[in-house]
Amino acid sequence: MLQSGSGISAISSVPYTFSEVFPKLTLGTWIYIFQGLLVITLMVLKKRFVPSYLFSFVVGFMFGKLMDVNELWITKLPMSIPLRIVYFVGGIQKFNSWNKPMLTDSGGFQVYSLGHRRKLTEEGCVFRSHIDGSKHVFTPERVIDIERTLGADIIMAFDECTPYPCEYNYAKKSLDLTNRWLERCVKRFGETECEYGYEQSLFPIVQGSVYKDLRKKSCEYVSSFDCEGNAIGGLSVGEPVEQMYELTELCCEILPKDKPRYLMGVGTPINLLEGIARGVDMFPRADHIEAVCRLERGGRWENGAEEQSGDIQRTLYA
Repeated sequence: MLQSGSGISAISSVPYTFSEVFPKLTLGTWIYIFQGLLVITLMVLKKRFVPSYLFSFVVGFMFGKLMDVNELWITKLPMSIPLRIVYFVGGIQKFNSWNKPMLTDSGGFQVYSLGHRRKLTEEGCVFRSHIDGSKHVFTPERVIDIERTLGADIIMAFDECTPYPCEYNYAKKSLDLTNRWLERCVKRFGETECEYGYEQSLFPIVQGSVYKDLRKKSCEYVSSFDCEGNAIGGLSVGEPVEQMYELTELCCEILPKDKPRYLMGVGTPINLLEGIARGVDMFPRADHIEAVCRLERGGRWENGAEEQSGDIQRTLYA
């Protein structure tokens, strides 16, 4: 533009630097300010008014506005390339060509499985990738944003899944942290909308390890948010199966009966029947489908004392 006598170029790293230091003014505003100052400086140095320079004011203004629109759009995009692919395709269901209901987990169990590679803080979970060792941070807000971008019909709140065995004091501390994270998840969920024009449901997760008083406290707390459904987490992580059933029944007695109750991480044929008998509505895994396929082929399903396929068949079809 300078060579053509129309002023100077609107592109400069100086406005960007100022927009980072003084963020109250947008990048586009800083571009326009510097554009104007530089054009005026050129005319002062030339000691004459150059009509063609007025075109530079127009270009600077339009370029600044375009930069603001671009920056606003870019900040709404997911950070990772896989998430951007899902975003542009139109959500995980279109990506998978699956038009039935879908559920995504929040990553709480994955945090549990990371073990020594993660650190829990009030802010969230800091962990190292098992692939390349890179550092990542999961906060309740970021998890909700990711699940919004994926676009599943049911999304889970971010929680900590406690191991088994687990001391009471650790379980209590973990539950308090999960409850505070839940508040932030619900707040973020209310501040955002689904990217693809349909409604999503947020399910809180009951924790509390194997301690009945903590489970009762957690059930009452998650119920107070009046979400469209509730999940029972932190079971089937090594505790005796009888204790898992007992705690499942306790949770189902407290959680609202008019909302779906989702038992996480459980899905063998026996587990399904025992869970349904205690009030569970949803299960996440396809173990029962695999089991039925094995049984149809005359195989066996390993399930503790009832490992013989005939025992499971009698239970399934009685």
